[in-house]
Amino acid sequence: MSSTMLRLNSFESPPDGFPPDREHAVRRLLESVVRETHEAELRGNRSRRPRKRPSLPVIRLGLATATAVVLMVVSLGLAGVLRPDAGVAHAATPTLVGHETSTGEPAADVLRDLAGRAAGTPSTSGDDTIRTERWSLAITADGGNAAAGDEGAGADTEGAAGQEGPASPATTTVTTAIIPVQREMTRLDDGSVSVREVGGEPQFPNDAYRRAWDDEGRPGPHGAVLRDEILPPGQYHLTYPADLPTEPALLQETLATEQPDARHDTGALFLAIHQLRNEQVPSGEVQAGLLELLAERADVVTLGQTTDRAGREAVAIATNSTDSGWPLRFILLIDPDDGHILGYEQVLTGDVAHVDVAAPAVIDYTLFH
Repeated sequence: MSSTMLRLNSFESPPDGFPPDREHAVRRLLESVVRETHEAELRGNRSRRPRKRPSLPVIRLGLATATAVVLMVVSLGLAGVLRPDAGVAHAATPTLVGHETSTGEPAADVLRDLAGRAAGTPSTSGDDTIRTERWSLAITADGGNAAAGDEGAGADTEGAAGQEGPASPATTTVTTAIIPVQREMTRLDDGSVSVREVGGEPQFPNDAYRRAWDDEGRPGPHGAVLRDEILPPGQYHLTYPADLPTEPALLQETLATEQPDARHDTGALFLAIHQLRNEQVPSGEVQAGLLELLAERADVVTLGQTTDRAGREAVAIATNSTDSGWPLRFILLIDPDDGHILGYEQVLTGDVAHVDVAAPAVIDYTLFH
């Protein structure tokens, strides 16, 4: 069995650690998904030659995905979702809203207008709780004897696309569902940090995916508490300081401490802004500086007015980048009233060898609540 995961340097890891007790809990969860799905496969297909249980490296790849909280391998490649009777030809990805494929127009004027609105937003003491809902594509494929692929550009040690030896497209079968993780991170008065993560409700591009998922016993962590703990003071390390500059040039240098490529690659700048928003709500002045910084980039376009996945009106701002080795579009969804960030998306804009995803496809999104 081989594994392919869309896990690039563009998917960031959380700044906090991964305690051993949580590692064991998540491993048990993933192993139970593997076992229960495999047993359902055998019960429903006695006439077929049973497939082998996934190897430990595959389980570790699923664990790495959970570790990064990018969300989760919800089935580990045991079910034939590509079988003709299911009518499913590709891994499940979120339905395109419409803005993801728009051509777009230069965004400088729109961004400066939004920056003015953000700057006029009354400053507050800051929200101590960050609430997000996030999903990222992770695929584990059950395939034939495939040669190991080349290591992807920007590959990390947790399993870059192609690094584990992609399965042959002719023999690959993939089972996925869209199960976001709902996360609350609260900074408490004593300096400790509370983190709670719960598996969200599965979503499907169409009924064929839902039927295939139901046939396999509905595997996955829907409703499961994936993490619920309080980290002592000093154990949760913020990626960026809470006291941020408001000048665009200084903001760029601050973001570049974590994402050095943000100085020249606008996709990396979008990623850094996403990382920042994952751990704090910027003040109106800081948000205005971020928008002014984006306005200085000639490759940033506006995709127009849209509605995000929570039903909120938004202005979609985007840039295209291939610096990761993949053709990606990075999107920020901005509140048209106050200029603050409502969401973030990554879209695969072109087909990639050995990855059973039909482009264009959303491969990562975050909603900020």
